[in-house]
Amino acid sequence: VTALGNEEGESEAVDTRPTVKVTQLSPVAYPVEIEAFGELSPLESTNLSAQVSGEITSLNLQFLSGGIIKRGEVLFTIEKHAYEAALL
Repeated sequence: VTALGNEEGESEAVDTRPTVKVTQLSPVAYPVEIEAFGELSPLESTNLSAQVSGEITSLNLQFLSGGIIKRGEVLFTIEKHAYEAALL
């Protein structure tokens, strides 16, 4: 009996691939209310000082706290006579 050996039957191949299902999704708006308290501070701040002094005659409307000034825009103009005197 042992001469015939251990007869292990041919095993069937087992499929080990993962099962994947596809589902159609749609976005849903979900309102969120957050109550908080604290102090806001700017990410960046800049201190300016003029090289000459004088009376301001006009001011850029965006030249205020939180305003955005693009490069090359005039911030303010001062009285021409005081400026010319300071240059001399």
